[in-house]
Amino acid sequence: MTRQCTPAIAIAASVLCSRADLAGGGTGATGSRYLFTYFQSNGETGVFLGVGSDALHIRPANFGTPIFTPPQWSDGQVLTRDPSIIYHDGVFHMTWTSAWTGTVFGYAHSTDLVHWSEPLMIEPFARLPQTPDNCWAPEIDYDPARGDFFIVFSSRFNNDFTIGHRPFIIRTTDFQTFTDPEIYIDPDFSTIDPDQVYDDRGTSDTADDRWVMIYKNELAPADGGLSLWLAKRDRLMQQPWDTSRGSIVGGLSDVRPLEPAEGPSIIRDHDRWVLYWDSYVSNHYSAAVSTDLETWTDATDQLRTPVIHPLHGTVLPAPIDAVLVPMPTLAPIHEIYNGDFEEAAGDQPRNWGTRIWAGSASFTYEPVQGIDGGACVKIQTNGGDLAWGTHAVVEPFARYRLSGWIKTQGVNPGSGLGVQLNVHAMDGVITESLTGTNDWTYVEIVFDNDMREDLQVNCLVGGWGQSSGTAWFDDIRLELACPSDINHDGVADEYDVLEFIGNVEDCP
Repeated sequence: MTRQCTPAIAIAASVLCSRADLAGGGTGATGSRYLFTYFQSNGETGVFLGVGSDALHIRPANFGTPIFTPPQWSDGQVLTRDPSIIYHDGVFHMTWTSAWTGTVFGYAHSTDLVHWSEPLMIEPFARLPQTPDNCWAPEIDYDPARGDFFIVFSSRFNNDFTIGHRPFIIRTTDFQTFTDPEIYIDPDFSTIDPDQVYDDRGTSDTADDRWVMIYKNELAPADGGLSLWLAKRDRLMQQPWDTSRGSIVGGLSDVRPLEPAEGPSIIRDHDRWVLYWDSYVSNHYSAAVSTDLETWTDATDQLRTPVIHPLHGTVLPAPIDAVLVPMPTLAPIHEIYNGDFEEAAGDQPRNWGTRIWAGSASFTYEPVQGIDGGACVKIQTNGGDLAWGTHAVVEPFARYRLSGWIKTQGVNPGSGLGVQLNVHAMDGVITESLTGTNDWTYVEIVFDNDMREDLQVNCLVGGWGQSSGTAWFDDIRLELACPSDINHDGVADEYDVLEFIGNVEDCP
């Protein structure tokens, strides 16, 4: 419940259909954001999600925890590598590599990225005599020209490293029956990771629409390989791929020619194209932009990703109202979205999630128990270190005020501190701790941000130990107390830190 009047944030849903549907507009469609699915480590931990309000600044969602964990199938099919995702007709469809070797890959769908269907093992060569060594990087898309879905993946046979991998395509309308695989593109060298997008040219005649694809050349670097190549094809996929453009990233190109690249994802963003890829040897993600698909400009220095090195994923515009996982960029910079808890997503507060570091608790959304009879959140525990949490986008090297209202009943601090608000993993940024029984009490902390652009704010019970009791939280706010006057170049260094020290000394 909000104690003071604040501007309302209105977000309307839009119906999108794969990455092609925003091909001419990016997130210009109302209520859309850029979603980024990726994996970490070997893929054993699950699929992670990032979100951005623009195409080059993507922040962690769901508190950096997986939105989907790998099913534990037989024969070592226990990974979620190379997640590919689209949104069509109200449903997210996702495919992934389930192991380094084997004859299957995975598929699941969801309407909100929280509740998922039973994962399905897809075995594309089941009816054919060939047995592939692997089924890598299945990329899913919707075909508006044919009205069906297709999945493109790469396989090698008989451990033949001379021929190497070839991309194959299968089609389906219901994810129950699939066509037999056919060669998708055969450029006369080992090829993996094809990613394509339908390009609506914006004319009244669909005849000039086309498919644009990026794929990895697996030849040796000396032969121009470990690079990303571009191809085009007619909308009905009746003509062969036009591969004349050749390499656009890595070897034989002007964009990072000495850096191996794989795992591309391409989108149309307003009047430009944005290409993302995994610079897997250099341990970071990269991006380039183009207005004509011919000339590409490296945009890696502008790219912000959820972690330092996310691994092979997919970027797509999608409606934010379709996503129930906690999202970091719903609010404008300097603000907490839904800090008054008045907006619900089912029986949970929108844009908030729960975190448990120790113990257990009952986390509830209370529609009428807040200040003045409005909504709030509640934690009841017999002992734990846990929180309701959310994210906020902030300005590096600026001063902020974190505040809110807390009510407690029978809180025993135990080995922890009690009940408070804090900024996660930022030393000393914690409000007064409440213990015992207290009516609604206002707490606040003013703090100086460092180089961070994203903060996790916690409504915390426990804190560096376990506490017990019941706590209610309402009207959680983050406000800019003093802006930074640093001309920040996007790369934090020692000069920024020295300027930061002088800047905050001038703050009130």
